[in-house]
Amino acid sequence: MFCADPSLLAATPPQNSAMMPVLGWQLSDLEAIALSNNPTLVQAAAHVRMARGRRIQSGLLPNPMVGYSAEEMGDEGTAGQQGGFIEQEIPTAGKLRLNRLTFGHEENQERWALAAQRMIVLNSIRIAFYQTLAAQQLVTVREQLGKIADHGVQVTEQLKNVGQADAPDLLAVRIESRKTTVDIAQARNRHRRMWAHLTALVGVPQLEMRPLVGELTAGAVSLDHDATWAVIVQGSPEMQIAYAGVRRAQAALARANVEPIPNVFAQASMQRNYVNGDTFTGVQLGVNLPVFDRNQGNVLASQAALQHASREVDRVSLSLWSRFADSWERYETSRITATEYERDILPQSRESYDLYVNAFQRRAAAFPQVLISQRAFFEAQNDYLATLAEFKKAEVEFNGLLLVDGLSQPEPHGMSAPEPPGLPVRSSR
Repeated sequence: MFCADPSLLAATPPQNSAMMPVLGWQLSDLEAIALSNNPTLVQAAAHVRMARGRRIQSGLLPNPMVGYSAEEMGDEGTAGQQGGFIEQEIPTAGKLRLNRLTFGHEENQERWALAAQRMIVLNSIRIAFYQTLAAQQLVTVREQLGKIADHGVQVTEQLKNVGQADAPDLLAVRIESRKTTVDIAQARNRHRRMWAHLTALVGVPQLEMRPLVGELTAGAVSLDHDATWAVIVQGSPEMQIAYAGVRRAQAALARANVEPIPNVFAQASMQRNYVNGDTFTGVQLGVNLPVFDRNQGNVLASQAALQHASREVDRVSLSLWSRFADSWERYETSRITATEYERDILPQSRESYDLYVNAFQRRAAAFPQVLISQRAFFEAQNDYLATLAEFKKAEVEFNGLLLVDGLSQPEPHGMSAPEPPGLPVRSSR
């Protein structure tokens, strides 16, 4: 009796990625490249330097004013009185200290934002890595399926020639073979798309396409819901940014409250009287009287900014909770699903396939039945890979404090809030 090649009929799981060539990319390789090339990290670091510059600038003393003065020129045909002066504005009530404090909290916000962006980039790369790894293994599964389907056509053609298969059987296996050709093309295209997404996150789109080296596994032990949430909310950079925003708003309000306290303008001058030859000096001290402008508007705005910042803490906490619920649902569902596939679905699918192969070899089943069971087995592997990729995504989100989307532009946090009142207006003299 003619029989198909057992090496092609024996379906095998996709090749373990741990056996990939050593020239393949490991997750740590791509993470290291991304930390040097992802543009969002450079942007976030620039925001830190911008905030540092504003902190430094806000605490500087006003520059002194120097000038020339002349009076009574032409008196008795002389040059009159001529000389120079120097004037200095002296901020009072600790305004410069409060300026530095306010912008210091802004700089702290940007530092936390930089830490958050780093986690966002790494988390996004890890998710993309496991998704691409699953797509890579799916190509292997589909190619194995294609080899079996092509061999099935040859087998059925030979069986038909010896009268052991009929025309409908041959048409069925030919259709199955063409379906696998489409499946292979789809799997390869998805793999290329996932690779392009991964290299974009890394920041090097022209990165050489090599096999990924890693494992897709589901954790055997379920995480504790409340403990996982506690770790996220306590360690979240997003929460730290919000807390720093409250402290910044508090410092800005304190700064607005002391703005009406007048700064001191001190002036020293020296003149020579060309009428009688005398030289004399003078000193002037002055303050602005807060009669009309007592900074009422800025105080009101700063109070509103503080209220806004306080509620931002609540908003961020609620956002984390909502995203945590989404990730937890995907995590638990994928963990349970992966366990069922490992324990029952995959072994039973394989057993069903083996039984049909044995029946075919005993002439108790037609080859199309073998193909149907074989496709069901490989579809189960496909679903299993997708489940593992979803599990790894949720796992990365938990470990990365729910920070994802590694190509989103980092927003400067301090610059989006109301600015504290600037340094007082200089004397126009």
